[in-house]
Amino acid sequence: MTCFKLTFVNLCSLFLTKCLDREKFELLTLFESIFQLGGDALARDGEKIIGLEMNPKEPELMDRVDKALRVLNTMNIYDPDGQSIQFDV
Repeated sequence: MTCFKLTFVNLCSLFLTKCLDREKFELLTLFESIFQLGGDALARDGEKIIGLEMNPKEPELMDRVDKALRVLNTMNIYDPDGQSIQFDV
């Protein structure tokens, strides 16, 4: 379990560094404000599109999340089945 936790924290750190321009967030804030956003996933033509629902109560943070997702989309992420994963808002 410790390995899983450390890996997750490292992934969070990578997300903050690469996608949110080294912003500082507590893990709880990251969970509550970003990772728990609702959304839908659509799979088609070898690609998965994950659409997130933005929280209208936090417009400034949602603007940063939108920019972070654009950066994340440039990283060419694939699932274990080889499907490309793209994020949308």
